[in-house]
Amino acid sequence: MAEIFIREVWKLHGTPMTTVSDRGRVFNNEFQRALFEKLGIKPLYSTAYHPETDGLSERTNQWLEGFLRSYCNYAQDDWATWLPIAEFCCNNQVNSSTGKSAFETVYSIHPRWTIAPINSKVPHAEDMTKEMEKIWDEVKASIEFHKRKEEAPKKEFKVGDKVWLVTTNIQTKRPTKKLDNKKAGPFTIVEKISSHAYRLELPATMRIHNVFHINLLSAFKEDTDFHRKQVKPPPIITEEGEEEYEVDKIVAWREDKDGLRYQIRWKGYDELEDTMERAEKIAELPEVMEVFKKEFPEGPLPATLKNKKKKKKKGTGRLAYMSMSHSNRYAPLQVP
Repeated sequence: MAEIFIREVWKLHGTPMTTVSDRGRVFNNEFQRALFEKLGIKPLYSTAYHPETDGLSERTNQWLEGFLRSYCNYAQDDWATWLPIAEFCCNNQVNSSTGKSAFETVYSIHPRWTIAPINSKVPHAEDMTKEMEKIWDEVKASIEFHKRKEEAPKKEFKVGDKVWLVTTNIQTKRPTKKLDNKKAGPFTIVEKISSHAYRLELPATMRIHNVFHINLLSAFKEDTDFHRKQVKPPPIITEEGEEEYEVDKIVAWREDKDGLRYQIRWKGYDELEDTMERAEKIAELPEVMEVFKKEFPEGPLPATLKNKKKKKKKGTGRLAYMSMSHSNRYAPLQVP
């Protein structure tokens, strides 16, 4: 990546002050950050699921894909030969924000097309300087106009506020996205990164970046009916000092080389905090297993219960409590 940067960017344009990219490992790694620090370049990374941060690159990539799709052959093995032409056409397009093409902005002239007639007039240095100053002034004024025109964020949150998070780009274990919840949470804001980005306190089971654009957040309002508040139940503290939570039910399962595991829904918690637990561990909770067998008669049972008559145990009110683990939520599941 560093060699590409030097070959394609630095030799033509010098050292930039900042770069904008997504959080992919190609751009966001220890070597790249150390290199940029030595060169005095400040890397700016987009927030989770907000491609508008680097919207120009996103739109350019879409345009390039469309161009290559139109011109490459059926086998799609000649796409690389079309890249120089695609790059030329892209740089010669007029940008809607600046009103100028990339060529005109950088070089103050449009490149000559092969089929265009030769222009024998050569502008004088003074005229060229004035033309360059005029173009830069026009570009600067156009950019400032579009910045003022952009709609500023209408909402603002404080540290400690609870918010809903849009789940459009978040993978869950439910079979179809169309019937899934549109929002998750509420989650607490723990840090304000900027006017457009906030850091949320997410469950350990959500293995995603915890900084989100403000467009993905909405204010959470407590249910004030009958002075009722939605509060997650605290864990039970055992004599050994361990935390235990109440199991609500089994919602799905997974069988692999490590054996049978159940996806557990914890009482008072939503699906984002489900965890995968060993079936043998859940088999020790007779009330939970009874409900599971009634809801899913064909559902798999742990080896300890197969071909064995289940003995009744006298409940103590603690049979449905156990410690919560944080195993992989995103492994393939069998959902009834």
